[in-house]
Amino acid sequence: MADQKISELTALTGGNAADDDVLAIVDTSATETKKITRSELFTDTPTVLVGTTGTDPNNATTSGGAGLAIRSDGRILNGVYQDFTADFNRIGNDGEIIRLSKDGSTVGSISTLNGMLAIGNDNVFLNIDGGSGDYIYPMSSASGGASDGNVTLGFSSRRFKDLYLSGGVYLGGTGSANKLDDYEEGTWTPSLNSGTFSAVGATYTKIGRLVMLTLDGTVGTGGGSQITNIPFTTGVTTATALYTSGQNFSSGRTVPIVIVGGDSTILYFRDIGDNVAFAAMPLTAGASITFNITYYVN
Repeated sequence: MADQKISELTALTGGNAADDDVLAIVDTSATETKKITRSELFTDTPTVLVGTTGTDPNNATTSGGAGLAIRSDGRILNGVYQDFTADFNRIGNDGEIIRLSKDGSTVGSISTLNGMLAIGNDNVFLNIDGGSGDYIYPMSSASGGASDGNVTLGFSSRRFKDLYLSGGVYLGGTGSANKLDDYEEGTWTPSLNSGTFSAVGATYTKIGRLVMLTLDGTVGTGGGSQITNIPFTTGVTTATALYTSGQNFSSGRTVPIVIVGGDSTILYFRDIGDNVAFAAMPLTAGASITFNITYYVN
């Protein structure tokens, strides 16, 4: 038949389309023609294939399967070899780039704000700022509404597992006094200035500047009155009583203590009494020693 304008063609539907009707797409710079048949238009197979003869370029694993398939059921399938697979460019003002919906209702969006990426829904959005400060922070809307102290990360039955930080955590405020920048726990091996000691339990826990140190064990060879290697250098002088069994005391003294001086890693054993000065307390062979001391570091 003679050439006709598209406006002059009869509307093509499943009812009036013959099996041999085709829609021809011609490359005007060559003789190649792409024909879309009736079966491609009115079945659930891809209705339009661009750059490929395969029906599922989204499952391709080689460059030969790259292309685009637009299906009659509404799905768009594509595959690109070694390059980005889609580019959505919003021109002009800030706002949504991609809107995501379920049954006609918006469930989320991907937006742009001042050259940054925002993703979320309703009044919970995350803004990813990789330019001015390398931040990820919450917003109350895709347009950049402020959100401060309103978003909870996880909840009682939907918890995250581990959190790895190289800095610190601000708890209850944003000042330097609210920053927790260190937590550590472990064991340590006490070393006496003289004699030996067999530790049953020697542990430490450090939370910020606060150190909690425990020791439980038995004196081997007696004579020492100092532990020379507590785990962290002290900030201020701190003392505490200790429990001991089988320990000899200095004359007139009946209360054993341990004390650490400021800016030191040495712990001293002392005994004290009523109206007498404290004295060094050399540990007795076979004596049991147990204490827990808490001190601050600088």
